[in-house]
Amino acid sequence: MLFNHRKHGPVTLLEFGTYFGASMDYFNEYFTHPEAKIIGFDHHSPSWWRNQHALPDYPCPERVSLVEGDQRDPQAVDRLIREYGPFDFVVDDGHHNWPFPTEDVFYAVWPHVNEGGLYVIEDVCDDRIMHLIDEVVVDNEGKGFSIRGGRTFGGAKVGSGFVIIQKTKDRIAGLDEILTED
Repeated sequence: MLFNHRKHGPVTLLEFGTYFGASMDYFNEYFTHPEAKIIGFDHHSPSWWRNQHALPDYPCPERVSLVEGDQRDPQAVDRLIREYGPFDFVVDDGHHNWPFPTEDVFYAVWPHVNEGGLYVIEDVCDDRIMHLIDEVVVDNEGKGFSIRGGRTFGGAKVGSGFVIIQKTKDRIAGLDEILTED
């Protein structure tokens, strides 16, 4: 629902944490424009992960670029930004450690998110991340909110929700419209 307003446009989406590559396949099918670009960044390729679990190799679709690197390496993140940015959507589903590298990656990538773009941080573990929303709103660079809750996987609670920040110079407009679309 968050991406519906740009589904058919020439977007650039960056995801940290590709794991088996399922999200890369999903985004590749979801965004219909032939010039849409999907970039996955992970410390191992989906093929490596699949090999660890004796699954078939990952056939990388044409519009998908997979970049191996570590979110904890500022130089790797900087190369990623220079080569593939700016971005319309960023999904951080990678390291899941707070505050580092999640916060460092946010501060490095946020200036390279296009106006109107969304930055999503998945599996937020506590309220310490809320200052990111406060800072971008105070600096008049965005609007955001968090969704609480979590999901259960194999009987264990995984994550506690996620944060979504939209880059906009207008603090009044923003995610409200996106979330109320049919």
